[in-house]
Amino acid sequence: MVAMDDVTDDGSIIFGKNSDRQTNEPLSIRYIPSAIYPSNSKIRTTYIEIDQVEKTHSCILFSPTNIYGAEMGFNSHGLVIGNEALFTKIPCYSEGLTGMDLVRLVLERCSSSREGKETIIDLLNKYGQGGNCGFTSPFYYHSSFLIVDSNECWIIETVGKEYAAKRITKGIHTISNRISFGKVNTFDEYSKNLIEQAISNGWCNSIEDFHFEKCYSGISFYPKEFYNGYIKTYFASNIHSHII
Repeated sequence: MVAMDDVTDDGSIIFGKNSDRQTNEPLSIRYIPSAIYPSNSKIRTTYIEIDQVEKTHSCILFSPTNIYGAEMGFNSHGLVIGNEALFTKIPCYSEGLTGMDLVRLVLERCSSSREGKETIIDLLNKYGQGGNCGFTSPFYYHSSFLIVDSNECWIIETVGKEYAAKRITKGIHTISNRISFGKVNTFDEYSKNLIEQAISNGWCNSIEDFHFEKCYSGISFYPKEFYNGYIKTYFASNIHSHII
């Protein structure tokens, strides 16, 4: 969740995240120092090798011990990011970048929320997302992200290489294990194929009929109470009256 500076008593921006990972999975807190790399370097993420940038920022990661990336973290520029699992109708078994890989890559490469959003879009276009994210048993999902700096927040919800994103500057906003966006007026930008893919699969008839959550949410082997995330979103959105 994020509480922007217009709703906090001291004018600060508050970011908070909980992580409901698998039982007995250890959480590590890791410091990743900044680094300079030779041109054309590669980096091995959880499952795939990708191009490395020439300079990375230092960051603190909160992450499972068996993966490259992180559930949440912050970097030396004050950029903060967390991700949540999204369970959709689109398979994600092929190995690519995981949502947790993207969290780390944003922190190492970006200094602003907008830059983080653009980096996620670029990396998804190049490498896609997918792979087992479980510790004790297989666990596959797509990801949503909440990216915050000292001026603004971006929420980006992804399905494969497709996405929708919204800029946040006021109020309190939350993400959980459900797609939160609906019709096209509920987000600021989206990938070209997001709506075309829904139409071609028969989930809607046109852009006017498109509803992100209704078109893409749902998966047969996870209970509805989990992948919809309504209860968690409700409490996260309403608890602010007790803490701010």
